[in-house]
Amino acid sequence: MTETSAVVVHLESWQPTPKGIQVELLVADECVRHGLAVMLNSLAMVDGVHLWGSVDFAPRVAAAARDRAPDLLILRYGDLDADATQRLARDARERGTKVLLLLHRDHEDTLDGVITVPSNGFIVQEDLTSASLAAAITRVTDGETPMPTMLADRLLSRARESVVRPAAAGSNLTPRERQVLELLVEGLSNKQIARRLTISPHGVKRLVSNVLAKLNCPTRTHAVAVALTDGILAGA
Repeated sequence: MTETSAVVVHLESWQPTPKGIQVELLVADECVRHGLAVMLNSLAMVDGVHLWGSVDFAPRVAAAARDRAPDLLILRYGDLDADATQRLARDARERGTKVLLLLHRDHEDTLDGVITVPSNGFIVQEDLTSASLAAAITRVTDGETPMPTMLADRLLSRARESVVRPAAAGSNLTPRERQVLELLVEGLSNKQIARRLTISPHGVKRLVSNVLAKLNCPTRTHAVAVALTDGILAGA
């Protein structure tokens, strides 16, 4: 993971409008940052883009975000140390801001750390286009979890490697909670789960909360990772 030092956080641009998605963008690399800004500003769904030019003073970023309460925070993994990344993502989610984690293919060896960040989805820098970015934002705002192939493959690989291990975690899940977990693994949103199980969205929300609590997972993504790596759904 690359650490940054002796840099100053500064506001580069902010274009607020009353409707649409307001995006907070925290990326250290100038080329990547401005490339993403161009893509975001080209999307009809995005009405405001707030760029942070450097990342050493994350608390100032968090304070500014609290004042504006953006709808979406795009945070590049590796630009902050692990604790700062966790803290910033957690604070954003507590405010109701969705978190989209920007990954680099070089992060393939650190995916175990990636899945512990409380985020709502993932995008890969090298694969980004305006269309794929729009699709990821749409999925996140709809309550789904966009996940790149390299991350899904890693989770499935770990699941195959651990299939012979006893699945202690999740043994206290009810049959209905296991059904919900299976659908989370499929990447379904709460609304889609409600339609699949013919129950109310409120009921799904309660079941998802129960699953996260019983698996001791802060996010849906983490719960999916635990389900796959610990073989909770094996033979279900």
